[in-house]
Amino acid sequence: MKIIGFILAISLLSSPVADQQKPAPNDLKKDIQQELDKILKENNIPGITFAVAFADGETWEFVSGLSDLEDETPMKVGDRMFSGSVGKMYVAPIIMMYAEEGKLDLSDPISKYLGDRSWFDDLQYAEDITIHHLLNHTSGIAEYVYSETLWKTLMGEDDPDKKWTGDDRMELLKGMESHFPPGNGWSYADTNYIVLGMIIEKISGRTYYEELQTHILDPFDLRNTTPTVTAKLRALVSGYTGPFPLFQGLPDKVADNEEYAVSPQFEWTGGGLVNTAEDLAIWGSILYNPERSPLSEESISQMLNAVDRTSGEPSKTGYGFGTEIWGNQDGEIWYGHSGFMPGYMTVVQYLPEIKAAIAMQVNADPFSRKLPRTARIENLTIPLRSLLLDSEELH
Repeated sequence: MKIIGFILAISLLSSPVADQQKPAPNDLKKDIQQELDKILKENNIPGITFAVAFADGETWEFVSGLSDLEDETPMKVGDRMFSGSVGKMYVAPIIMMYAEEGKLDLSDPISKYLGDRSWFDDLQYAEDITIHHLLNHTSGIAEYVYSETLWKTLMGEDDPDKKWTGDDRMELLKGMESHFPPGNGWSYADTNYIVLGMIIEKISGRTYYEELQTHILDPFDLRNTTPTVTAKLRALVSGYTGPFPLFQGLPDKVADNEEYAVSPQFEWTGGGLVNTAEDLAIWGSILYNPERSPLSEESISQMLNAVDRTSGEPSKTGYGFGTEIWGNQDGEIWYGHSGFMPGYMTVVQYLPEIKAAIAMQVNADPFSRKLPRTARIENLTIPLRSLLLDSEELH
């Protein structure tokens, strides 16, 4: 899950790379560590993981700080966190694979697959929404995550262990108006990707997570990426949140002893994964590189066709298909996704100039009162990107 506008900036302190990995160039490694040390200290971060993945398969991993403040447990390589909306970087490629295989067309109306569902007739502009609109958040559809019913259920007032179906999530939209007619603006909503998940299951006859395993996790050996179908999750570090109206009732320490405070199963195709920073960086380095990606160059190009995050009109930067596209005044472009789950923040960024991806995760969110609310996690990668892009050894 991701809440636009509440994204946090953080950085990292590195630790020695695992023995089986190739060593990073010594000077670059030292510079990264010094930069991560500095930002970690300045931002009072509990703990962070960071990774870089290159086109040749080489990865560098770094950790900093604590995975549990109370027990003073050091963060370590292999520790995992919720990656929130970064999960959209897995949903969109499966849709693109289906398009390449002729199983769907991006211009298909969702009525072709879901028109018989109980919630369909109550969904404003439902007949006009296409798969394309869902992929880049131009459908205008409301955000189911803002439903009070959802959070009351999760907090134990009804059925805290409820196994939410796609239809259950869509039923939460009753009474919510769409933001605009499809194609007439831009508004981020996990709901778009819930509908895409339902389309994936309709076409495949399998669960989304089975398709994810078959098409992405197994082929690319992403062993430390796991669906969040239960609150107990291997190697999940403690996460820290704080007061926010939507999450009333969540403890400040929202995960302890590898168990989340509420069932995270609700997130599904809006996010729905825990990962290591290394797995995240590896997937970013594969997905957007035409020489390694499971997608065709044409499909990658479609994913990177950005629209403005206000108007929904074509733009150099903004949002593509399950992909955020960032840029600077020098004309440099990089892409990936950021994500939020109460207690955790994540960002993945692909740097096309060196065909490498970086990923960072932090076990606190902007509401934890431990971190600045004004900074954005994707912006704090600026000095880290500069170190990598300016290194002669990587060119």
